[in-house]
Amino acid sequence: MGAFKESVAQLKRCKAISDWRKEMTASAFVPSLDLVSMPPKTDVGVVPTSAGCGSPAELKALAKFGIQTWSKLRVDTSSQDEQRQKYFQPLLEATTKFYEALAATSCRAVKPGGASQCNHNLRMLSRLCDGASITSTKCAQLEKLLYYVRLAMHKHAELRIKAIKLVYDLLKLFPPSKRPDFGYP
Repeated sequence: MGAFKESVAQLKRCKAISDWRKEMTASAFVPSLDLVSMPPKTDVGVVPTSAGCGSPAELKALAKFGIQTWSKLRVDTSSQDEQRQKYFQPLLEATTKFYEALAATSCRAVKPGGASQCNHNLRMLSRLCDGASITSTKCAQLEKLLYYVRLAMHKHAELRIKAIKLVYDLLKLFPPSKRPDFGYP
């Protein structure tokens, strides 16, 4: 097995491909997740990393990082481009992690208002990013976020009611020709 170790040349090629993918525009994005089936199905292309939360306190703690990032962004006076560079990725990751955990959490472990405590993060992601400057990699990450939001909407009626406009705003970030279809649960 030692003959199949990664070589320096192979690692350089992997890095070059990774750098190239980061620079690809949204026009190269191809939707790959099922965002329309009823009831929502578990997609084999998405490997969940969260087992859910057992209590409202755990869910609140998970939302805390996204809320802190959102709070910093609200008071930041730098330009739109600088804000996008600084806050988009951390906010996207924190929000995805929250909705992934929410989708895996039972309804009994969520207090009223708990399912929608990160909705403002979705609003900020929409505000930070415009369709012209989004990359293919960010489109894939946004599609994954929409997948988890859809699963959470199916499970928690409170979120289903409150997140409709926010989901629409996120879908507008994709180029019209590459916009994934989204079926509201």
